[in-house]
Amino acid sequence: SIFWQILGAIFIAFSIVFLFLKATNKGLFNTRTAKKFYEVMHWELSRPSPDRLEVILNTLLDNLENICKSAAQMDRPEEAQLATSILDVILGEGSLVDLITTKRLDALFYIVAVIEKYGINYQHARGFTRIVKNLYVDPNSFLFKHLEMSGLALSANLYDHIFGSPTILTNFDLFGWPTIDYSTRKDLSGTQIKVFIKAVSKAIETYLKTGHIPPRHLNNGISNVSKIFGDLCTKINREEHRGVDTKYVLEDEWWSLHTIADFLSHGYSFLLIRDEAPNSVVVEIEKTAQAQEAGFFSDLTINEGIAAALYKAFEQLSYIKKSNDTYHIVLQLLDGMMHEDTYRKREGYRPPFEKRMWEQIARNVAEHYYPSAIRTYLIFIGFCLASDTNQRTGWIGEQAERMRRLLYVDLKPQLDRGEKMVDKTPMQEALLPDCMTYENGKFTYRLGFGEGEKVFIAEPPENSTSALEGIGLKNSKSLL
Repeated sequence: SIFWQILGAIFIAFSIVFLFLKATNKGLFNTRTAKKFYEVMHWELSRPSPDRLEVILNTLLDNLENICKSAAQMDRPEEAQLATSILDVILGEGSLVDLITTKRLDALFYIVAVIEKYGINYQHARGFTRIVKNLYVDPNSFLFKHLEMSGLALSANLYDHIFGSPTILTNFDLFGWPTIDYSTRKDLSGTQIKVFIKAVSKAIETYLKTGHIPPRHLNNGISNVSKIFGDLCTKINREEHRGVDTKYVLEDEWWSLHTIADFLSHGYSFLLIRDEAPNSVVVEIEKTAQAQEAGFFSDLTINEGIAAALYKAFEQLSYIKKSNDTYHIVLQLLDGMMHEDTYRKREGYRPPFEKRMWEQIARNVAEHYYPSAIRTYLIFIGFCLASDTNQRTGWIGEQAERMRRLLYVDLKPQLDRGEKMVDKTPMQEALLPDCMTYENGKFTYRLGFGEGEKVFIAEPPENSTSALEGIGLKNSKSLL
């Protein structure tokens, strides 16, 4: 036993002496030593301890420039492959990632700077995506500390350093797979969601200022925000079916829905407005989204992704049984579009949203299909119809008048016939929110979140036409 302890100690001492016991560790990675460097670093990482991890990290930092240079040079393929392996296996190793993202802010800043300097991308440094992933989810990471205004992260703005870099945002898909996947996003806390949204917001600001970031990378972030919103709605729906009063038991989830809704409409609309004007070329490109389809897979604009996320939110909210609880979230979602004509802050995402919304309304009413997005849309549009004309101005007024025609020209005859949805649920039950009824040939809206005065919604002018004219469903795309 003593023999093996001594032999093990000699072996450990040899590996440490080989790499670490020098005045400087720079220059250890080169063409001649690349393979040995990787092997010893890998071996040392296989038995981590706090002291050993510090030594390994410092050695990696001392040689990071040479490693990144080699990874980016394809004229020496064997050396490049070893460098890439280090930037994948070593840099992305769990215990080292934890150290970098929670305790060594200096190391994190340096890694980002060197990766940016040498144009390193995901194919060179897959370990970097694991660093970013841990920044998103670890409550002790520097992104959380900055959000909470604590420690060194307060003065050193890591959000600017990573998500303010067009090079990093172009070379790495920091908001898509594999940085973010289902297991990462499915049970995020309210604070984790705020961290992710702050990162996406900063990246969008960088895009609006420079235009030098693939919109698809940002749309991946918007898509994941949308999926998080859907996961929260599913969780609330599941608890509702169990008879739980979700307003109190799932209070954090409800607040997270508000956080996301605020970002998608109001927050996105006002990015860069106070501090700096967006790039004029980007603004014009984003306006072209109004002629496009809402969707998360656009390589052209992020407005298409925003339009898709806004629409999906109405679809996802439709699964929440107690629709009165969603009134303020619906109002938040519509905020940017309602005031676009007044403030002219962010143009281009309203037309594709409207097109996609009315396509789904047509499916609800004409084809009796789910999800019943009309049910969520009516929560506020119905209020506009039941209120005085001050609530029916501008774009939202146009939506309200179109909805009036839909109710009385398209939906009323089917309700009179007792039509049902594809699952045999009566259309009135499936398509009208809790605050609305259809009785004696009239639609009503109950004010005060479904507990106040019942107001009859007036009919449209005589000979009004269908609200669904011109909607083609055959070529419309599905949103994932």
